[in-house]
Amino acid sequence: MNTRLIGVGLIAVALLLSFKTDTEEVTVLKFSVPAPTQQLQVAATPITISMSAYPEDSYELGKAYAALADQIRRNKHLTNTVQFRRFHGDTLSLLYKGTDLFAKHKIKQQIDNVIIAGTDLEDANNMLVAKVLTDKDRQQLADALDAIAWAFLEAAKGEHGTQA
Repeated sequence: MNTRLIGVGLIAVALLLSFKTDTEEVTVLKFSVPAPTQQLQVAATPITISMSAYPEDSYELGKAYAALADQIRRNKHLTNTVQFRRFHGDTLSLLYKGTDLFAKHKIKQQIDNVIIAGTDLEDANNMLVAKVLTDKDRQQLADALDAIAWAFLEAAKGEHGTQA
């Protein structure tokens, strides 16, 4: 329980630190994530296409998923997929409470598809299985989350990621 709260708090702080305020002006600090493997790019493309008309929402979600990937790599207290699912859901609920961001864009399944495509953690029904995370699993999961972040950031560039 405490580990989950600490992780969620760290992500919230990381996202808050990405903004700098000067009186009434807010400056968004730019960041990027590395391009994922071809397999993950293909899996993540539906996110980019779905979200390209919503650059502001896409940028916010890109930051959130990059922070989640970082936490998966660094937070060894997240030891299994059940904890990851809870952490993932709690983090997004905390960050976007009171918004209709996920309902509005209907992207939950697309996000799950990237996680499944990028990991060896699914069962025969393409559902994330409950298991202890090995170092390989943790790396695959972080890479999948980075691919999701990349897809959102590509969408934030404009029509299918083609505009600056």
